[in-house]
Amino acid sequence: MEKEVVISSCLASGLDTLCTYPLDTIVTRLQVNQPTGLAKLSYSPAQAVKSLYRGFVPTLLLSIPCGGVYLTGYEVHKKWIGKNTSLNEDHWLNHSLSGAGAEAFTNFVGIPMEVIKNRMQTNSNNTSATKLVRSIYAEEGLRGFFRGYWLGMIVYGPGTIVYWITYEKAKTLMANFNAKRNGNGVPDKSSLSSIQFGLSSILGTSVASLFTNPLDVTRTRWQIATKANNLDKSVWELMKRMWRTEGKLIPFYRGSLTRIFCAIPSAALTMTVYEKLKILLKEEFNQSNSSSLSIATSSI
Repeated sequence: MEKEVVISSCLASGLDTLCTYPLDTIVTRLQVNQPTGLAKLSYSPAQAVKSLYRGFVPTLLLSIPCGGVYLTGYEVHKKWIGKNTSLNEDHWLNHSLSGAGAEAFTNFVGIPMEVIKNRMQTNSNNTSATKLVRSIYAEEGLRGFFRGYWLGMIVYGPGTIVYWITYEKAKTLMANFNAKRNGNGVPDKSSLSSIQFGLSSILGTSVASLFTNPLDVTRTRWQIATKANNLDKSVWELMKRMWRTEGKLIPFYRGSLTRIFCAIPSAALTMTVYEKLKILLKEEFNQSNSSSLSIATSSI
């Protein structure tokens, strides 16, 4: 496993969480705030900043390994598929399978984090993460932490596939553009600028976010439901009730623009930092290995 991938993915994920967590909180609240007030939350000036960072610490501690596992898993899958099948690393189906594989593995860690994060973000009682974990376990057992796992796979699976296909295609087009502009005729994705990496990620995440928003709203509603306030016996019943009582398509696209605008800085920041840091670390490690080899050779 390439260590530059692991290091850069973990650092990029941590930085992303630090910078975009308040926006994520706002999106979650928009998705669950029904006319009847399922989540009546205070936005008083004195509590504004604190409430937007509710659940931040456990999310940060878990987002770093989750992000590392996800991006590293994608790279590992892509290389393995490229070496062992007829699908090279630039093939769209390779990107689809690699993204789906990384998503499935990461969700074992990520879904419990999402459940805890979403409930803390929409909880007006200032419950600590420790108390919330104990409460979930006492009321629902281990299943409570994986509430919405398969729904999460349904949401994130297609979203991941759409994202990576779009992102990789955008990088290829920009690499081709750079090659023609420079007159060398050799496309090189690693030569893309930070702006080009960012634009590729923005395009990918915008398409994926719009495509998956209805399922994401449903997943969020289902995850924050407890035995006390859960009105539905299944996800399908939840979706039918939302359609019937909240304006058909309206609830499924509630918070969609905010979600996209939230995802744009997150995706651009994460992938730009990840891609550029990965390139820099790879060059640094290659130089270190070359220096070590030279020293070893000269000492023989």
